[in-house]
Amino acid sequence: MEYFLMTHQWMSRSKDDSYENILDCVEDIAGNNGSAKAGSKGQEETKSHRSRVCAVSALAASAVIILAAIGFLIYGILSRDNKDDIKDKGQERLPVSITNGGTNNDKEEEDSTKNEEISKLSLGDTVSLGTYLDKEISWRVLKISDDGREAVLVSRDIITMKAFDAAEGGEYNKYDGKDYWKQNTEADTDMELQIKVRGNSDWSLSNIRTWLNSDSETVSYEGQAPLAGTMSDKKNGYNTEAGFLNGFTGEELSAIKTTVVETPGNALAKDNIIKTEDRVFLLSRAELKWFEEAGMSVLAKPTEEARSQDATDWYEAYSVDIGMENFYWLLREPVEDSSSKIYCVGDGYTEENMFERQAGVEGFGIRPAITVDVNKLIELQK
Repeated sequence: MEYFLMTHQWMSRSKDDSYENILDCVEDIAGNNGSAKAGSKGQEETKSHRSRVCAVSALAASAVIILAAIGFLIYGILSRDNKDDIKDKGQERLPVSITNGGTNNDKEEEDSTKNEEISKLSLGDTVSLGTYLDKEISWRVLKISDDGREAVLVSRDIITMKAFDAAEGGEYNKYDGKDYWKQNTEADTDMELQIKVRGNSDWSLSNIRTWLNSDSETVSYEGQAPLAGTMSDKKNGYNTEAGFLNGFTGEELSAIKTTVVETPGNALAKDNIIKTEDRVFLLSRAELKWFEEAGMSVLAKPTEEARSQDATDWYEAYSVDIGMENFYWLLREPVEDSSSKIYCVGDGYTEENMFERQAGVEGFGIRPAITVDVNKLIELQK
């Protein structure tokens, strides 16, 4: 509408144009070639014609003004209504737009917040979670998942000295009245007998797995319980001890995730890999590479509480007597050609730091590992 009103209804007038010249132009446009210089009759006709033209022009101008006014009024109304409509509709659509865009923004903001929280936890960090022997347990961050939401922690120190598993026959290296302490006995080749007199190296069936994953004051064991008499030194029994997780609060327990743990089978296992679901586990040989990736040492020393609890002299013999503070700690992985031997990390005294130990020897260290929810862990540290 603005185009037709503003373009076709107006004539430009230069500074030198007179009113008479403009009227001549109007007459020419109307088809009248008369001039103001004609005779009186012509002049009267011209004046009369000019009057008519002026009247028509005035009427046209009035019509134009009216139309323009109407047009601008309509335009204004439409513009106002359109703005109001846009405003009203915008108020209806805006939340949707914000919801759609806002969902992503909110999610990005949420992820950003989570990432910010997650970034506070780094490999090698030390955190506190749970207690054992009335002392807070210090953990090292060993591995963080790709999405940053889970982390594997390993106890910074050896927290206790315990046997991996009790001799299933009820007495270490003795069964049915026969002594198997000597080297090169049938217990070295008979895998079933080996379990009876030296304990089972199968992580899924071990006493230590049951104890680590229990939060009860009284732990229920399948098969032979870890009584002192079932172990090599007959000293560090733990059948009456509360489960390891008994020293954790409800909030701390909620931060620990159940992990599917894969462990090689021992000589009697039907499967090469045995899967278990554990809240607490010991590490395997393959998982020791996490220490290197995290820039951490595999070496560890026992806590004062662990030393006080231990009734054997293995720590003194293997470490203290040679000037070492670090000590041996057990893995969950069995030695391939045995049903009773497990792998063990050494104290760093020799270059070769991987050893084999019998499951029923109770004087070597335990370093539990757990998988945790990172955000929950961070909240617990505040």
